[in-house]
Amino acid sequence: MWGMTTPSRLRLRARSAPFALGLALLSLAATAQPGEAHTKAAAKPSIKITGISVNRFNAEPNTKITYHPNNPPNACYDIGGADQDPTQTTVVFFISAVGVPANAPTTVKFVTPWNTLSFPSTAGSTEKFSKTWFRNKGHGVAAIFGGSEAPDNFYKFDDEGTGGSGFNGSYSVTTTVKVQGKLLHAHGTLKVDCVA
Repeated sequence: MWGMTTPSRLRLRARSAPFALGLALLSLAATAQPGEAHTKAAAKPSIKITGISVNRFNAEPNTKITYHPNNPPNACYDIGGADQDPTQTTVVFFISAVGVPANAPTTVKFVTPWNTLSFPSTAGSTEKFSKTWFRNKGHGVAAIFGGSEAPDNFYKFDDEGTGGSGFNGSYSVTTTVKVQGKLLHAHGTLKVDCVA
């Protein structure tokens, strides 16, 4: 009879159920995108200077800013104001650091028209990355000085203090970070020449 199931058919269905399940799982595995079954591979550690911001004017590293008469507003106007005599000068260095642990040994040296600073101050020693570079996200520095708030972006700053107007000159930053036995290096400069 067509509507009745015989014992032999039940045994056949019972044996084919695991086979069908196995085929379905195999089919799903074959259509899965590469990398879905595995966690993402860790990003290769890298560091890069992404910007140098003087008085909120953020420039690409290795840039020169010069005075352009009869063309306000311009970068010199943004940095030094209309009279080219700011009451204070602040520089912020921005860096992208991918795959760098917070405890990675780090050195930083930056040069501004008013001073030269090295971190740590003792030659031949290092500091932790998290004590040397500060995370942009959540601090407002990036929003004010023009940097990125992406997860791998950090900053360091220096200011001339009040009463000075020495913003013309060279700004540079050099940093090293040791990750997994490998020394990473980044450098960037900005030349400001706003003398009329």
